[in-house]
Amino acid sequence: MTTQLNDSSMNIAILGYGAIGGLVASQCHKLGYTYQILLRTPEELTLEIQDIELQLNHIQPNTSLIDDPQPFDLLILPIKAYQILPALKSIKRNIKPYQTIVLLHNGMGCIEQVKQLLPDNPCIAATTSYGAYKPDANTIKQTGLGETHLGWINTSQSVQKAKIETILSNLLPPVFWHPDISLALWKKLTVNAVINPLTATLNIKNGELAKPNYANQIKDIITETHAVIQSLEYSISFDELSSLVKNVIDKTADNYSSMHQDIHHKRRTEIEFINGYIVNKANELGLQVPQNEKLLKQVQQLEMR
Repeated sequence: MTTQLNDSSMNIAILGYGAIGGLVASQCHKLGYTYQILLRTPEELTLEIQDIELQLNHIQPNTSLIDDPQPFDLLILPIKAYQILPALKSIKRNIKPYQTIVLLHNGMGCIEQVKQLLPDNPCIAATTSYGAYKPDANTIKQTGLGETHLGWINTSQSVQKAKIETILSNLLPPVFWHPDISLALWKKLTVNAVINPLTATLNIKNGELAKPNYANQIKDIITETHAVIQSLEYSISFDELSSLVKNVIDKTADNYSSMHQDIHHKRRTEIEFINGYIVNKANELGLQVPQNEKLLKQVQQLEMR
């Protein structure tokens, strides 16, 4: 029997407290939403969050164990792409069919995995250009305002779409809802496919990519990715993709990319869900993407070291 969502309140669960997860928790706290952070081990948590105006906020979020969560209606996963499936498998026995899953990560490929694992759950794909990092375990520094794009990829008649959309629209504004989120995800993937592996392999900040000596390689990556997008019959021009990449490079010039930081701190990267996803799609479509293949191998080699 499917339980209906409570009209008077909606409970939010956030998996982990990474940089973006911390920002989501901070906004929930500010707005007075009922929320919990799901953890693998018991911990009394205090987060220090520095916003874009350098104001410090301290929050003590409600926490639960991932194996024994408090009741929730929305489950937000602001984690690495490769963590999505293992995390959902570990919490699957506590997930009810009426609960909405929100995927908030870089890269592509997880949607297919989640649909297979939880075919009956309402699901939303989201991508954000907010910038944040963690100088230590319990501190989050916001480095850039962004925008967030969301779209339903699976829904049901019982889900309170309007209420959920209102809540999510308040978390990382401005928010844009799409009838088909796929093109927005491909746009973000194109940006990530350029900035992340190049900054990681070259050991540079994002802004360095604006130098002329990187122009040809950037153009080749975008050309290959654009060919894949066109073959999938999404309508966007090469110039629009190029402008989008240039704009993000300029806006985040002083930042290190997430992949650069992963390599620097000897963590696994999301390369398989970024350039690796482009390579896989290109193979399915019979297209050649040598620049993306090269970057995939280079980052994988760095990971092995």
